[in-house]
Amino acid sequence: MNFKTTGILLVLLIVLGLAYWGMTRYETGRQMRREEIKRLFSFDPKALREIEVRRIGETPVAATQTPDGAWAIVKPHSQIRPNTVVWDRLAAALAAITNERTIAKDSSDLAKYALDKPVLTITARTDSGETVEIAFGAVEPTQTFRYALNRDGTVFLAAQKTFQEMDRPLNLLRDPYVLALGKDEIVRLEFARFWTGAANGEEGKHPEPGQESVVVIVEKSDEGLWKMTSPIEAAANQDTVNELVKYVQFATAQKYIEEPKELDSYGLDPPKARITLQTAGKAPQTLLVGALESTGDSRKAGGLYAKNAAYPAVFVMDPGLLNLLPRTPDAFREARMLSHPILDIESIHYVAGAADITLRNDPDKGWIVTAPAGVDTDQVAVSHLLAALKALQGRGFPGDPKPEFGLEKPTVEITFHLKNGLPPAVIRVGAPTADNAHYYALQDNGCVTLLGQLDVTAITKPLFFFQKKDLMAFEKVKAARIAMTIDGTSYVFEKARGQWIIQEPAGRTLDSPADMDAMLKALSSVRADALESAGPPADPARYGLDSPTAAISVTLETDEGTAAGSTIGPLVIGKPAPDNSQQRFATSPLLPGIYRIPQSLLDEIRESLKNIRQG
Repeated sequence: MNFKTTGILLVLLIVLGLAYWGMTRYETGRQMRREEIKRLFSFDPKALREIEVRRIGETPVAATQTPDGAWAIVKPHSQIRPNTVVWDRLAAALAAITNERTIAKDSSDLAKYALDKPVLTITARTDSGETVEIAFGAVEPTQTFRYALNRDGTVFLAAQKTFQEMDRPLNLLRDPYVLALGKDEIVRLEFARFWTGAANGEEGKHPEPGQESVVVIVEKSDEGLWKMTSPIEAAANQDTVNELVKYVQFATAQKYIEEPKELDSYGLDPPKARITLQTAGKAPQTLLVGALESTGDSRKAGGLYAKNAAYPAVFVMDPGLLNLLPRTPDAFREARMLSHPILDIESIHYVAGAADITLRNDPDKGWIVTAPAGVDTDQVAVSHLLAALKALQGRGFPGDPKPEFGLEKPTVEITFHLKNGLPPAVIRVGAPTADNAHYYALQDNGCVTLLGQLDVTAITKPLFFFQKKDLMAFEKVKAARIAMTIDGTSYVFEKARGQWIIQEPAGRTLDSPADMDAMLKALSSVRADALESAGPPADPARYGLDSPTAAISVTLETDEGTAAGSTIGPLVIGKPAPDNSQQRFATSPLLPGIYRIPQSLLDEIRESLKNIRQG
């Protein structure tokens, strides 16, 4: 193909492309003109000043719109907040409604189309004074369109989706949220219960019936953290406050009693409680909490009666709110020993008795003991300790630190170094109280609290707690050879073509593969219960390690499936611990020192060996 031919083809391609573009543009324009011709109205949705929605069998709902697009419901009464998004969609659907096909110019038999008693009638007024009205009747046979009646008497087909955009009950036309807070940040929360007990018998001890009791106030600081400001000033539990705030901010009503005759029928005169939320620079909004709804069926839970203090309607909302309300005036106070997020911790310095340990949080490897050196870290143990500190809560607040609290010379001190340049946070356990019932302790936010004896024991750990405790560990499927001497008898088990056979003692066979599986399961994860001695035994006989009860080694397969892989062990098991018959002394090349392991390991191995028989 020469250059001239290529040029001609290129020109033809461009011409064809332009022609196709022109035809597509023409067709799109023609379709738009057809749609424009079918439109009943020429006004813009923003030009609508009032819309009324009349659904069959329901009270009419009407709303007005200001030139800047703000809606206000005026029927059934003005004390209903509008759902602006739904009213905007309704207005847009009315402005864009089209006549898909004219059925009759002036029908004398509206019942034929169910237009004598329309299911929906929309009446609207524009800013020019024009009044429009569309009534909707039955769905036509294809279920795509619905018969409609224009104010001029024309019966036509309207799109079913247009009808659905305008067929809105009051519950969808009103703001669904119990408070009109939007997504703005809440900066203040007030909570109070109303005193519903007997009249005040002792002067000053309780408020009068129907009056608020203690008002709890939490406010957000410039740093974005919640702080209690009433009835005491203290750090607040961020998670607890945020959960309640978010729940109320985005709570929705399920059904309404528009004009309740007696509020006490709903537990709202007086209310059970008051929740007031405030966003920055705006007026506070209050939710009044009432009684639980009665369903008449003990197996079916009802909702919770409540009302927005600014409006007359009572509504039913999810009763889950009750689970988030504080039960005591100090319930919002931060009582956790560790309030910082665990993910914000970069390193930990832990000191308790002889234990002096530093851990670093490696992004890839997890927690690593960096001091003392040479310690393999038990990731699970560190995670459990952090979880325990996160869940552990103080049992009281004795006030500002005093010398007798012993917090300057703590028995336990845990320092957390945090990300983002935040100052370190410290937890301390000090001296016991005078009655020895509790210990003084310092939360990571600097407040003094009290801990019980069991609480202190739970967070006081030796070095052994942080180190890896595996004395023997492997994947069962990787085991290829087991050599053991137990109770004076030597055994050698080898796997050939996926089947285990007994090499020693000669002439023996396994009664059941399940016995071998039970033995492998027991040996594949042998963990120390406790560290008995950090160094090698000066007197092996003291631990029964000079003449051990058992010595076990396991050889693993290579990637090619041969038994020439690495060997784990020997795990050497000595005599029972004198103070605990359910533990035995043991050593392993995996960890230096002498450890205690559960007696149950030997019991499981012996049980498996019972069923070896003479072949």
